[in-house]
Amino acid sequence: MDEEVRRRLDLLAFWERHGSAAATEHGGVSIRTLYRWRATYRRRDAARLRPISRRPHRTRKREWPKAVTDEIRCLRTEHPNQGKRKIHPLLLRFCERRGLRCPAVITIGRLTADAGGLRAVPPRLDNRGRRKRPRPQKPRKPKGFRAQRPGEVLAVDTVIAVRDGVRRYLFARLDLRSRFGPAVATPGMSSRWARDFADLAFDLFPGQVDRVLSDNGSEYEGQFADLLRARGIALLQLPEDAEDERPRGAVQPHRSGEFLDYHEDLLWGDEANLALLNRKLGEWLLWYNGERPHEALGQRTPIAALARERSMLDHLPDRRRPESQNRRHPLPTARPVAFGHQRRKCQIHWARTAP
Repeated sequence: MDEEVRRRLDLLAFWERHGSAAATEHGGVSIRTLYRWRATYRRRDAARLRPISRRPHRTRKREWPKAVTDEIRCLRTEHPNQGKRKIHPLLLRFCERRGLRCPAVITIGRLTADAGGLRAVPPRLDNRGRRKRPRPQKPRKPKGFRAQRPGEVLAVDTVIAVRDGVRRYLFARLDLRSRFGPAVATPGMSSRWARDFADLAFDLFPGQVDRVLSDNGSEYEGQFADLLRARGIALLQLPEDAEDERPRGAVQPHRSGEFLDYHEDLLWGDEANLALLNRKLGEWLLWYNGERPHEALGQRTPIAALARERSMLDHLPDRRRPESQNRRHPLPTARPVAFGHQRRKCQIHWARTAP
């Protein structure tokens, strides 16, 4: 049942309980509308309460001389990047020479849209001369979205460090609700590394994961996307300049002085140094996740926040619990590897505002 149909049925029930005056004020509709809805519902099924289109059956069509439309087509073909505002002066001179009426700027845009856009994009080639395939558009994270439970959205990010031509990478993952997640340093940034790290992160997370939030990096395609499809996890895309790339906050040197600033030299050695860095990072993440208080969590740790969310969920009846939360995942006995927190922009305690 559509949400609008359900709202109308609820308003009809409210009308029966509280009368016409209260129903019209509560629903913002007239009494004639309520009578029409009730008659429709009694004569037919509830699906008939679905709003219908009010567009006229017959609409006027834009009629312009063929010479004008042909000139617009010619201008868009010769100069495909020129918009309606740039085309208007050129078309105005053409119409004045021929004694024709020139359409307005907004009309030029509509005539262009009616003709299909009239824009041809040249093919883009890679460094080998092959035509680039367009990347499929991933669903975007809704503006203002906030995770309401652990596992609803896991943010993932790649931190790149460069020194003397040597590159090192850190994959980090963070649950936006409980600040729970792992991090690991790697010598590469391919989709294979991202897949292996994601597989480890899903096994460490004590619950069901619904969505993964990432930027548009190429490492989050290929084998990484195949793993998400196999596990039935949705992938949301976030622009690289967005402010919500929270996993960077605990491992990137210029954003946190708790760990990486004191162990940065281990990034630039051989594989043994990188393995030693990961061991030290794991030990620090155990402390960070199990003992360090988080201001965003009310001075609790991620483990304590997860336990609190689980205890609150267990007190809810099964009929009120989302289907994805009906499967109970016990918390692990050992403290899992957890990853950092979000640092706010303003570090002055009295200037912070409520989220």
